[in-house]
Amino acid sequence: MSFAQRFRYPATYSLQTGEAWRWKASEYWYSQHLATWGQQPRGIFGADECIRPGYVDPRQGFETCGMVEFAKSFYLLGRQSGDPRYADRCEDLMLNHFPAAQTPDLKGLHYLTASNMPQLDAFERHDFYNDGRELSYSPHAYRCCQHNVAMGWPWYVENLWQATADGGLCTWLYGASTVSAYAGSAGGQVTIREDTDYPFSGRVTLTVQSAIGTSFPLYLRVPGWCRGLRVALDGEPMAVQAMPGSYVRIERAWTTGDRVEMDLDMAVSLTQWPRTGSVTVDRGPLSYSLRIEEEWRRCGGSDEWPEWEVLPTSPWNYGLVIDREHPERSLTVVDSGAAAAQPWAIGVAPLEIRARGRRIPGWELENQTVQALQPSPVRSHEPDEEITLIPLGCARLRIACFPVIGEGPEARQWTSAEKPDA
Repeated sequence: MSFAQRFRYPATYSLQTGEAWRWKASEYWYSQHLATWGQQPRGIFGADECIRPGYVDPRQGFETCGMVEFAKSFYLLGRQSGDPRYADRCEDLMLNHFPAAQTPDLKGLHYLTASNMPQLDAFERHDFYNDGRELSYSPHAYRCCQHNVAMGWPWYVENLWQATADGGLCTWLYGASTVSAYAGSAGGQVTIREDTDYPFSGRVTLTVQSAIGTSFPLYLRVPGWCRGLRVALDGEPMAVQAMPGSYVRIERAWTTGDRVEMDLDMAVSLTQWPRTGSVTVDRGPLSYSLRIEEEWRRCGGSDEWPEWEVLPTSPWNYGLVIDREHPERSLTVVDSGAAAAQPWAIGVAPLEIRARGRRIPGWELENQTVQALQPSPVRSHEPDEEITLIPLGCARLRIACFPVIGEGPEARQWTSAEKPDA
């Protein structure tokens, strides 16, 4: 019986080296095809039932059930290959888009989520593949998503920790948790408690409880976005080579009370989208959206299980005034402290980023859908304003792909689009 087969805990799985062609073929398909339809932060793309030529703007939606199933594929690929990029992709989906697909009380969901979506109404003729209500939240509609959504967080939690083929344990997805498993060549029982406010903070503490002298390797995943990692063992800094998209391996005889402390550097950066020149603000595993104030309007259901539209009560049509080469100079991170028990809501976002923006008066809704992005830089004669960005997962109403404001001769005037998404 293999080491992996000896596990009897649902929260632990085996990280084995699978057949290379399986995950390399998947990676090729992802990079060659989904990149064409992407242009949205954190792994979603225009897939409102069908991938359609020309419909590649970040206003195009991604199905809620697609998020859960897409993440499941990455869990499986990660177990087969051991490649940490699949953990990055799970976090992309589940920490940025999945929370906004549901109401904060988890009683309702909507069918489609997009990165630029400043209004969630019950209108039935949006520019999506199907007609019908797809943006308002409901406990009853969207029957395929109702089944899949229930497995989103349980599957994520089941994959926080992985067993490794050499008898070790791996922090594959970061999150406050406790794991109990058999580890090491002797199969000793080990419990590790993970304390963290990840993904809002990069500080992670792992506390070990085990029989004296239980020896096994502990793997710490270094996310692909991480450009700096500090590790301490029982208070003593460790010299580690922590390349982005790799693992730090610590093998020793562990005893109860051993403590590993990690600090993953979460620097602010920009993703620049080649099709339009728009940008997304990123920090660590999270991308950020404009904070748009919300009006929740009842549109059906019962008092116990209501259906909701969410409408904007503040402007949303901003472009960023930003230095593309040095974004940190014009972005200020504001940390409000520890995350709430339910952090995925506009009023309790534990992190905000202050930025500068200008309104783009011509950027409006068309057919109740946000107008597609136009090439940046964009000219605007409106005054600079301080705007607030919040994590995408906290933003049900969202603008995450921003036009960039420009002043020079290359800046364009925003115009009415003749053909959506062209």
